Amino acid sequence: MFWKILDRTVNLSFLVLSVIIISILVKTGNEDYDSNTLHKSLQASEVRLRRTVDANLSYIEGKVNSVAKTQDEYQSSTSRRMEVLENKIKVLEKENKDLKVFKRDSTVLIQNNNVQQNNNK
Repeated sequence: MFWKILDRTVNLSFLVLSVIIISILVKTGNEDYDSNTLHKSLQASEVRLRRTVDANLSYIEGKVNSVAKTQDEYQSSTSRRMEVLENKIKVLEKENKDLKVFKRDSTVLIQNNNVQQNNNK
């Protein structure tokens, strides 16, 4: 009879230990599931964050490039306009010099003509 009680006690203790072990494993499994869920959620958030940063960076790069292109076009246009104006100034200066020379020549011619007329009289 003692051996039966001892056998039942040992079996009962094994049953209790197995229930405890199973409950510990279930809790550990739930914690692993929770940590896996958290890890996957963090990875998804990281991916969304990268996409957002990449999209914003691409947008800013596009804006900077368009501003640089506009500035280059403006600078090129301005330099072309300045060249045209400088050429017009040179032409006007040349014409002005030619007019001054013509004015001098005409003054000299008029004076010479007056001198000749006075001599003829």
